[in-house]
Amino acid sequence: MFIVLSRLGGIIHNAVVPGNRRSCAPAFAHGDRTPMRARRREREGARVDSPGASATHCAPMKLGIDTLRDPTRVLDMWKSLSAKTFGKQLFARAISLAVPYTGSISPLVLELEAGRAKVQMRDRWGVRDHLRCVHAVALMNLGEAVTGLAVMSLLPPGARGIVRELAMEYVKKARGTITGDAQVQVPAGPGTHEFEVTGELRNSIGEVVARVRARWRIDVPEGDVANAETGAAAAS
Repeated sequence: MFIVLSRLGGIIHNAVVPGNRRSCAPAFAHGDRTPMRARRREREGARVDSPGASATHCAPMKLGIDTLRDPTRVLDMWKSLSAKTFGKQLFARAISLAVPYTGSISPLVLELEAGRAKVQMRDRWGVRDHLRCVHAVALMNLGEAVTGLAVMSLLPPGARGIVRELAMEYVKKARGTITGDAQVQVPAGPGTHEFEVTGELRNSIGEVVARVRARWRIDVPEGDVANAETGAAAAS
């Protein structure tokens, strides 16, 4: 288990911003890592130790706790990690570190794009109630997570957001894997905005078990008007 966690940690610390085709070699092995790098260059079709080859700059994304808590970096972090091996699990772990209470339901983000999120929660003993189904508050936790990620995916740099109201409608008992889906359009322009986000929680056979409604307030700085308008347009 320790070895697996060490490998996952290496991938997180060496995640690369999208657009950079080459990634930093993770420190998985002790000693000389040159053979590992050489094999990577060969697979990419590059010549090893070629005198005329130009050096490629490696720009890793630093995933410190401050980055994880920055809501405007959520979509960038997803794009960096989701395509990697265990990338979705790493992203889920990062979310859990940033928001420990959300991590209590062990959420797995399946999809994340501008204005839309899909998050899954497994049915396990730790989220059940006395009726042997998923607890109402665990479902609310999932609803808050999926609506929150949909909102955060559209926030421009410098913007801040907070939930003002959270409501649930429980349709039927929830058992098995539960998947939440939410879409949102964020108001454009600087200043303070309040709006509602809705989402649905479904079981493994597609039945709606609960509906979530969240009222959000966001503050967009004056200098980020263009970014906010772009984000709103992307969700439409």
